[in-house]
Amino acid sequence: MANTFESVRVVTLTAGNCGMPGAPILKMVLMIDQADGTVQGKGEISQALAPPYGELAVSNITGQVRAMGFGPATMSLALKGTIITTLKPPAIGTVEIPFSAFFVTDNDWVGRGYFNYPPNDVTDVPIAPGLTAPAVAAAA
Repeated sequence: MANTFESVRVVTLTAGNCGMPGAPILKMVLMIDQADGTVQGKGEISQALAPPYGELAVSNITGQVRAMGFGPATMSLALKGTIITTLKPPAIGTVEIPFSAFFVTDNDWVGRGYFNYPPNDVTDVPIAPGLTAPAVAAAA
């Protein structure tokens, strides 16, 4: 079987309550193979916290896109990944935090869902294409 990139699409998505001060905002760049629905990518969670804890890199995002066909909700996006962060002083070292997310969207990637990185559950947030807060605020 020949290896082809014809079915691969790059999507940038932002999720979170962008108008709410201090709310965690998830930004992702995902490669989606439309032939089998597999997803791979990376992301970042940003929040108004004292440095260096205001930005968390989400690596090794993997998952699936599935067709739904229920009214305006046409796709479901299930993701998991890893956040590696340094411990707060006086502790020394790093810790691996599991990341998961689930979104239900229309064909334009506009919808709602949640993301989780223990101990944080960010629920019922909008998601929209683009990496800017105005894109998500307009879709909410």
